[in-house]
Amino acid sequence: MLVWHFVVGQLAIPPGTFWAYFIVPLRLAWSGVDLFFVLSGFLIGGILLDNREAKNLFKVFYIRRACRIFPLYFASIALYAILSSVGADPAPRNVVNDSTLLVTFLTYTQNFVMAYRNEMGWMGVTWSLAVEEQFYLFLPLLVIGLPRRYLAWVLAVLILATPIIRTLIIGDQTSFAASAVLLPCRWDALFLGVVGAMLSRSKRFREATRSKPWLLFAALGLSSLGILWLIFKRATIGDAVTAHYGYTLIALFYLCVVMLLMHGPENSFKSLCRTRPLAWLGTVSYGVYLLHEGSSHLLHHLIRGQTPAMKNAGDVVITLSSVVLTLLVAGASYRWFESPLIRRGHSVKYDRARVAVTNP
Repeated sequence: MLVWHFVVGQLAIPPGTFWAYFIVPLRLAWSGVDLFFVLSGFLIGGILLDNREAKNLFKVFYIRRACRIFPLYFASIALYAILSSVGADPAPRNVVNDSTLLVTFLTYTQNFVMAYRNEMGWMGVTWSLAVEEQFYLFLPLLVIGLPRRYLAWVLAVLILATPIIRTLIIGDQTSFAASAVLLPCRWDALFLGVVGAMLSRSKRFREATRSKPWLLFAALGLSSLGILWLIFKRATIGDAVTAHYGYTLIALFYLCVVMLLMHGPENSFKSLCRTRPLAWLGTVSYGVYLLHEGSSHLLHHLIRGQTPAMKNAGDVVITLSSVVLTLLVAGASYRWFESPLIRRGHSVKYDRARVAVTNP
């Protein structure tokens, strides 16, 4: 998402030029949120699967999620409200004077407003957190309420139904936001992550990938063909190609990447992902995601009096400065603000005496 918002989204490159071809591989840089969804389904699904027998599952799960998600999110709302009041907001709509809109952000329902207005609007990046919070209400009911042998089938049906739901929504070619920001339109990536968590807990799957690692590489290769096709079709967020089948192809690709990293043989790519800078970036990624647009708009507004754009060397310096500012604030936030609250959440333990994890 940093590449999409700080590079692709700010460069005005004429079509047909060298640089236009140079950034072709970045056409899907916006899909970082899809990787986030797959990872979220994988991690949250794994937590629920491992602790589904705990009698205090719901209590511990929601306390830990609240300690992780709420504090920085509500602090970000306050920050964006200040930016809006001084005219540095990416979509000038003063939420401070719109109590109805403010309520949607406080209740994680802003994605419904975005779908209705057919625009991302104020504090647009938070639509994914709204989807995430709604997913947290839905997934535990599935994991706890369904026997494990039926859960995979239900997930498969929901995943296969997602492109149909999006196609119906975008049928009039005017509802691009709805197809991008509503939970039923994006839960294919989330549920694919849960499927990955189920496979990772399957002894048969682990043994198969250990003895035949080429299966993981083959799956990644096949899914890469879908990515190449989307790049060729110039797919972008919310358009017809993406809505019909693009989001699902992207999610499948990211799932294959995750499974290869988790269960594939040691290689240079896995080693790269374990390097300290990338590990640190992953640790502070929540803060980076919430704060990066705000820092970019703030600096460009204060220095240039404009929305973020890289038209000359001065603009490039401002954008690079906003990247540095984002990383510094996100790092400080994680160390002194988020970490103590995360530890507080994890002080509440699952009743593991009742937990019996099985590996079919």
